[in-house]
Amino acid sequence: MSASPQTRRNFSGAEPEKSGEFVRVPAVVDANGDKVVTLTDDHGHQQTRLVAELVLEAFVGPRPLGYVLRFKDGNRLNCDLSNLEWGAVPSERNEAARTRAIKTRERADAIRRSLEGREHSDSAVLVAEDRQR
Repeated sequence: MSASPQTRRNFSGAEPEKSGEFVRVPAVVDANGDKVVTLTDDHGHQQTRLVAELVLEAFVGPRPLGYVLRFKDGNRLNCDLSNLEWGAVPSERNEAARTRAIKTRERADAIRRSLEGREHSDSAVLVAEDRQR
């Protein structure tokens, strides 16, 4: 969190006594529906982090390799420690996503190969041909 004693005030209205004192920072909801907070280090660099990840890192420890943040009740705004856990990513889920990505890449490569050497100025013809496939 930011430890800057600039113009920020704590909830009692008094300014922080020293630069090492923490200041409350408001959390907002991002486009993905997660609570996030922007933290500023001593050098003025800002970093936006998920509130739920910060809670788990503080009380449970850093995210283990191959694990993701999980909300037990499915509510991404409920950042209580009792609702959070590091959950292992099922390997079949990763494999299914990898298989879909490979198939998509293969389809895109096939379309690119079919269009090699063709004029691209007449895109209406290409779109009509693509719709017939």
